[in-house]
Amino acid sequence: MIFSKRFTQFSSAVLIIGVVTGLCGCDQFISLLSTDNEEDIIWTPIEFDIGLSLPLTGTTTASTGLAMQRGFNLARDEIIALNSPVRINFILKDDGGTAEGAVSAVERLANAGVTAILGIAYSNQARQAFPIAEANGVIAISPLSAAARLSSIGEYTFRTALAVDIKNTAGVKATHAQLGYERAAVIYNDAEFYSISSKEYMTAPLGDLGIDVVTTQTYQTGDTDLTAQLTEIARLNPDVLFIPTLASEAVDIMVQGRQVGIRSRYILSALGMEEIEVAGDAAEGAITFGSWSGETDNPLNRAFVENYRSTYGSESEPWAAQSYATLFILFRAIVDTVVADPTATDAASIRDTLAMTKDFDTNLGGFSFDPEGEAVYEPVVLMAKDGALTLFDGSHMP
Repeated sequence: MIFSKRFTQFSSAVLIIGVVTGLCGCDQFISLLSTDNEEDIIWTPIEFDIGLSLPLTGTTTASTGLAMQRGFNLARDEIIALNSPVRINFILKDDGGTAEGAVSAVERLANAGVTAILGIAYSNQARQAFPIAEANGVIAISPLSAAARLSSIGEYTFRTALAVDIKNTAGVKATHAQLGYERAAVIYNDAEFYSISSKEYMTAPLGDLGIDVVTTQTYQTGDTDLTAQLTEIARLNPDVLFIPTLASEAVDIMVQGRQVGIRSRYILSALGMEEIEVAGDAAEGAITFGSWSGETDNPLNRAFVENYRSTYGSESEPWAAQSYATLFILFRAIVDTVVADPTATDAASIRDTLAMTKDFDTNLGGFSFDPEGEAVYEPVVLMAKDGALTLFDGSHMP
């Protein structure tokens, strides 16, 4: 038996309190362990190998992968500080930001015997790699991919980013309520999975609101000169231009759009600090629909922001914050599982507990999974202002 009887009796009073009272509640938990009761706690650490499939190379993906890795590492360091008998070991694979790379990474990690795989950043990766994890009975959780309905691929597949059917629908309604726009244009990548899905859930609420979509322009992956499409949009002079694309592809659209005379407000489905820095003045005032903000005022988020800043000397990207929360969501499920049954260390048992996650306090807010394994929590609307991402007025969704 892995746990002694004395630890099992004490577990719910210490271990769960330490985890649930806060992702960053390390000091509280350690102080609980440092009592006269410490001699009554006997355990043999249980180690879990967790795979990371991250885009650490590739000109448009490496910075995303680095932010994710930092978020995972920060969470793991805080878990180590909890002095928990549940130990997390990472096995890292670079998937290069491609679907083929993710499939290869997931196959290798599954063959290595990991309990779960975290990462798989992009929707086109998740669409192809999730079935591999499912077939191998390995939990897979993507902190970033957001195309609609991907978690329904299988019982072992989950996502902690908000899907576009949630965040885009809510975001369009919120921005329209604030800005009152009447005419819109859309430009998207009609050869990229995420962009296609994101566009669907931007235009559907526009139709519901009676907004006139004056033009829908398309391009394909690898296109760099979008002058013709953007010039047509400039000619029609819509109130807003919706850009449901990967954040990396939005930079050229924003910059070239301003160059050809577009003065419309940009509204994007994804945007990070790196893209704002690269786009410069062209990004000022751009609005995006997100899963996390550094300004969200809850104790766990404030602690995360401070810890990230002190550890890495910079402000967190959303990709880091979502990855950080993801490891704690998995860790909580592992702890709950082994406390209930110390022999239940298999992926299927942990998956069953993970699927029941409900109103778990995280730096993202109160977090739940729906029956399909999709994330449920409050989305935000953000705006690029003075080179930073800040909450847009009225950004918290009804």
